[in-house]
Amino acid sequence: MTESSDTTEERATLKRAALLPYALGLALCVAWPLALEIFLTRLPIAPPSSSQVVESTGHTFTGLVFLAAAYIFWRRRRARGKLSDQSPRARCQSLKRELLVATLIFGACSLLGPLYFVLAGRPGLRHARSFIATVPIMFLAFSPRLSSWASGSPGHRREHA
Repeated sequence: MTESSDTTEERATLKRAALLPYALGLALCVAWPLALEIFLTRLPIAPPSSSQVVESTGHTFTGLVFLAAAYIFWRRRRARGKLSDQSPRARCQSLKRELLVATLIFGACSLLGPLYFVLAGRPGLRHARSFIATVPIMFLAFSPRLSSWASGSPGHRREHA
């Protein structure tokens, strides 16, 4: 077999392996935040906590969101660095694992919105919605790409040969 047909078969295998985790990620990181937006309008409005507590909590939640994105970015780069030594099957498992980890971490970040709303009350609605709205953006921006897991992508020994 030629290298191009080998790469095409590998891409097809990777695509099949990533379909379910990516679909789950889209469902959780797009549909779940939409459901949380609806849930936000149904929550009882409590009196806001002190402004210092709300402000420090908002900064902490923002830091957690950035930390989650940085962690997923770091994991993805570390996993891509190990791809050249992996078999196609191990590559599929790695892609699935990284997609599922990104889905779980970003899905958990969406829960910061309702928590912030409960703490801040009506004045914090805009910020609570922004915590929820960042989740689909982070998933689409930081989740592993199929093209970077195929054997012709940067860092693979085939490209350097």
